[in-house]
Amino acid sequence: INQYDLKTNKFHPLKITGITQKPSYRQALHLLERLVQVMMPDSTGNIWFGTYVGLLKYDLHKNTFSYYENDETNPASLSQNTVNSICELNGSMFFGTALGGISVMDTGKETFTNYRNDPFNPSSLSDNSITVLYKDRENRIWAGTKGGGINMLEPPCTDFVLYTNEMLKVNTNLNTSIHSIFAICKGRDSDLYIGSDNGFSILNTVTGNSKLLQTAYIRNGIKVPCPVFSIVRSRTGEYWLGGIGFCLHAIRSIWWV
Repeated sequence: INQYDLKTNKFHPLKITGITQKPSYRQALHLLERLVQVMMPDSTGNIWFGTYVGLLKYDLHKNTFSYYENDETNPASLSQNTVNSICELNGSMFFGTALGGISVMDTGKETFTNYRNDPFNPSSLSDNSITVLYKDRENRIWAGTKGGGINMLEPPCTDFVLYTNEMLKVNTNLNTSIHSIFAICKGRDSDLYIGSDNGFSILNTVTGNSKLLQTAYIRNGIKVPCPVFSIVRSRTGEYWLGGIGFCLHAIRSIWWV
């Protein structure tokens, strides 16, 4: 973790301080400083870091860190230690994990409510491997998965609405057993723009219709789809796509046909 100083135009390593020295913390400390998967500021000014070995919260005012990890004896702890994605809704922090589904922290009590797949409940999370979380303007949480499509949660409801890979058309002509969602972004009107290992998809959240805009590149003499890993909207209205087979691609407008 590095901190950028605007005055000196230099980066400085941010040392992890203020963590209770439990044995598990000491063992993971050198990894926490290096294996950062995702970071996000919250509405109160804290900065959250998702790592491969737990979750960190940096208090800017106190210049201290808090560390959260899975405790198998405590069902109200972080569901799994590899945190891939973070978002905030109504003061609660949502954490998408690699194998433990979604953990939602009550920041006042610092306890977690965990959502996992239940094979006997069709309204549960479809897959425990969460690749990306996205909060839309309607305060809904969209969770992209590694194999289970996209799940939508509209708190305080705890039932998930599933959009399968087939519905999203992310597996068309793709010879792989796993179809991952990497990016979700608000598009025009009621559309969601989705990046996956099969390219760029559009989902209309009102009608449920979707379409795939697929590009390809040549790998070892074979034409393969270009995965899209990131989608960002600029202030001037373009949508920037980043992936394999192209560095950046800008789209100004997309229309249903």
